[in-house]
This record gives sequence, structure tokens and C-alpha cells, in this order.
Amino acid sequence: MDQEGANLSQLTHMQEEVHYPAWSPDYKKFVCATNEKNILIIAAGKIKEKLENMPSNCNHPSWSPDGNRISLACYTFENRKEDSDIWIYDIHKKKAEKLVRLDNIQSFPAWSPDGKQLVFTTGFRVGSSQIVEELWVINSDGTDPKPIVKEGGYNIQPAWSPDGNKIAFASNRSGNMDIWMVDPDGQNAKQLTFDDSYDADPGWSPDGKHLCFTSTRSGQMEIWVMDRDGKNPKQLTGLKGETGESMQPSWQN
Repeated sequence: MDQEGANLSQLTHMQEEVHYPAWSPDYKKFVCATNEKNILIIAAGKIKEKLENMPSNCNHPSWSPDGNRISLACYTFENRKEDSDIWIYDIHKKKAEKLVRLDNIQSFPAWSPDGKQLVFTTGFRVGSSQIVEELWVINSDGTDPKPIVKEGGYNIQPAWSPDGNKIAFASNRSGNMDIWMVDPDGQNAKQLTFDDSYDADPGWSPDGKHLCFTSTRSGQMEIWVMDRDGKNPKQLTGLKGETGESMQPSWQN
């Protein structure tokens, strides 16, 4: 759809559920995950490529700025324990390599605009029931992994701004799931949404002036857009009586 919520068009027609679309740098195709744990590249509404030689159970694909690599979170389930790591898939070599091995659950990798770093979520259990999810950054060669957001609770779905100066993410650190923004070094965290609803899935406009996101503030999951400072929120989907929920937006130039 366009950025006013009009001209909605369907891009995929398949039996599998499709999740987490991410555009290529030239916006001519996108990569997505399916509920059958396949990673697909879609172009002109058709499957162009299914990524081969992959680890099992991969999700959350993200395209590198140079267009040559795709980052993924790949999961394993052994002895009743779930684990995941961040992998990098080389499109030309058709080969995936693990970026770094960390304990517990790594998810939602997102590239910096210069391709030199990735930000991702790492989750772990505290006690018998509490889950903490932090934001970490790592160099794209797998060196120097370090946390940038460690305030407890859920800090998920990071998205790097086009100018590289900010990372938007969803967090319940204020007691409710809202959209936040932080510097890449973890400084100057700022809350952008304050509605009592569930706000998540932030995505930057290519010019960095706006953020799209998922929100339940109108009753169900819909796509909204706002200025980068959180002002002027506007609902884009569900305005004409559509009953299907909308989520996981990815902005095209």
C-alpha cells in the first residue's frame, strides 16, 4: 500500500503463512519467512528463490545494505530446550554461516545502514517464570558482541534508522508495550508511543522522517504511521471494514 494506506495490493498467493517481509536494497524483491520454516525471495509477486543449504527453523530475515547477505535467527530444540543463534546467508555462495554463538534465544537481527554492524534481541530466563530480552549489537564479522539495552522486560524488534544514528524498538520497560528509540551505544533512550494498547514492529521510512508500526489501539492489529518523534500517529489499515489483522510492516521507497 502507499504511505496513506491506499492502493492495497496482494503480493503473495500461497498455502503457507508468510511472515516478516524485508525489502532488498533496490526494493525490487523481498525476503520472507513461512510457517513451514522456509526462507523465500519474492519478486514480482512470485517465488524467485527458496534459500537452500540452510539451518533448520529459520526466521526474521533481514537484507544487508549491499544486497549480498541475509541475516536470520535460526532455532534448535534439544532436550526440551529452545536455543537460537544469528546466521548470515551469502546469496552468491548460497551458504549460511553462524555469526556468533551466544546462550539462549537470539532473534530479530537488523543491519546498520553501512553494513558494519547488526542489532538483535537476546532473551533469557530469570528465575522460573520471568523472561528478559535485551538489545545487543555485534560487528558483521561476528566480533565484539555487546548489550546496549539491559533494563529488563521485553526489548524486541530493533530497526536501525537510515542515517545510522538511532535504533527504534518495541519495549514494555514502562509497563506497556510501546515504541522506543535509542542511540546505537545505548544512550538517550526515549519513549515514542504512550497509548495503553500494544505497539510494536517499528519500521523506518527510507528518508528517516517517519516510523510505521503495529498497534491494537483501534481494537485489533493494524498498521499505523507516525513522525519519528512519535507525533501525528495515523492509522493506515482497517479503515474500510477489513476484518483481517495487519502487522509486521516493511517500508518500500
